Amino acid sequence: MTFAFIVFAAGVGLYSIPLRARLPGAAGAAAVTTAATTLAVAFFPLGSRLGDQPHAIAASSAYVALVALLFIGG
Repeated sequence: MTFAFIVFAAGVGLYSIPLRARLPGAAGAAAVTTAATTLAVAFFPLGSRLGDQPHAIAASSAYVALVALLFIGG
């Protein structure tokens, strides 16, 4: 699962490059935020020494950023 999050984050991060060229504004930033927060989900797995709260915060942030990308990008 961790590998899937890393691959997804890399794909969204790469997607943000042409997205910024095509839709200047917040869409590119939302894509970068989605990628970064998805990496945070991979970095803070459930059951880690830090507990589940960092994972929950990262996952919630990733979902919000992804939904924002859908609304901003149209």
